[in-house]
Amino acid sequence: RSRRLPNGDVAGYQVDNNLDTLCSAIKNAGITIYTTAFNISSTNVETRLKNCASKPEYYSKSTTSANLATFFNGIGEQVRNNMIYVSN
Repeated sequence: RSRRLPNGDVAGYQVDNNLDTLCSAIKNAGITIYTTAFNISSTNVETRLKNCASKPEYYSKSTTSANLATFFNGIGEQVRNNMIYVSN
């Protein structure tokens, strides 16, 4: 089901396709994607976010702000553990 946005675009289908295309392009460029669903009840949205994440463990469904903070802290830990330092 889709509806027209004020600019005439068809929402829903185009947004879903754009998200899939964007996620694929980012992952193909070698960039890691983390996704989270916060208080989302749509299984379609959850599936798209899961598929967008670079790895299954890079997706999180958070129902509380504490869950969300834990997920983001985990991302910070992973980034810190994988940093490369370059010096002269």
